[in-house]
Amino acid sequence: MIPDATVTYDAAITSQLVHIGISHKTAPADVRGVFAPDSDGLNTLLDQLSSRVDECFVLATCGRFEIYAHARSASLNTLRDALSEVSFCGTQGLSILSETTSGEATVRHLLRVAAGLESQIIGEPHILGQVRVAFQHAIARHSIGPNLHALCRAAIHCGKRVRHETAINPTARSFASMTADHVAASIHDLRSRTILVLGSGKLAGDVTRAIATKQPARIVILGRNRDRAKHLATQVEAECHPLALFPKMIAQADATLVCTAAREALIHRRDVVLACNDHLMIDLSVPRNVCHRVGNVPGVQLLQLDDLVSKNPVQQSALSAANAIVAREMKRYLKWRHARQDSTLFRMMKDLAA
Repeated sequence: MIPDATVTYDAAITSQLVHIGISHKTAPADVRGVFAPDSDGLNTLLDQLSSRVDECFVLATCGRFEIYAHARSASLNTLRDALSEVSFCGTQGLSILSETTSGEATVRHLLRVAAGLESQIIGEPHILGQVRVAFQHAIARHSIGPNLHALCRAAIHCGKRVRHETAINPTARSFASMTADHVAASIHDLRSRTILVLGSGKLAGDVTRAIATKQPARIVILGRNRDRAKHLATQVEAECHPLALFPKMIAQADATLVCTAAREALIHRRDVVLACNDHLMIDLSVPRNVCHRVGNVPGVQLLQLDDLVSKNPVQQSALSAANAIVAREMKRYLKWRHARQDSTLFRMMKDLAA
């Protein structure tokens, strides 16, 4: 395998970059769920960080929660304190559950994240857009400056190249497509079955469209946001009902796909007592929206997000090609940093000589 990067630049150039994060590699889904602030919480976190560091942005997805910062006195302890404030974990727990990097390792990590090389599904397509959204959000909150601005652009460019120039994920597999494939493989004669989709947000939309390609007899969308649920139902010729009808609707269904954005469990054991035998329930929500005791109900098979991740091998040639692109893009970014540093020093010397 081609190494990620070999560089000879002065380490001090990137020593002001730091990162701390929680991901599927460091914590189970139940723990990751406590690191998922709403939009107001995310704005508050960015504002608080901006008072402690020169630049920062936060990448929050269903699979990871990461803080990136740049400062003359950047400290991982600063980020760890900020991260502990948006969770129920103390700083001691975070030292076990989190991954930290600094300097060039931070550059490499973000480029690999955007390329999909750090995802549960290698090369999955959504993380690149999520990096872009995090970047744009930081710009809107005025928490990002030239250094992280350039790093984000480098990561996005790297992610595009990996997807366009390699076969890292030739079928563009995502959690939505993986869910649909699993349902189709698990339920006999899907074209005579009823599938419930709980939720009406982006993930629910992706899952609904993916399951629609398998052509079940009936898709029923249950959502709190009536207008959004009706709009999604229209796209795939599905039925639409209020989320509160779930306990009644489950008696008519063969599978339930949970994609809601609640902060706590919405579905409990009492809600599935009418479930038919061999009912498949997949909880894609982070934090989990289905109580684990639901899996103890006779006839109900409960799967969580992590359970879906298969171990399908990725072609070694594709991994090598992707790592080579990461190495080149990392070198290009470090070269920019080096040139910027030289320019800054030149201006300082010129001012002193004036």
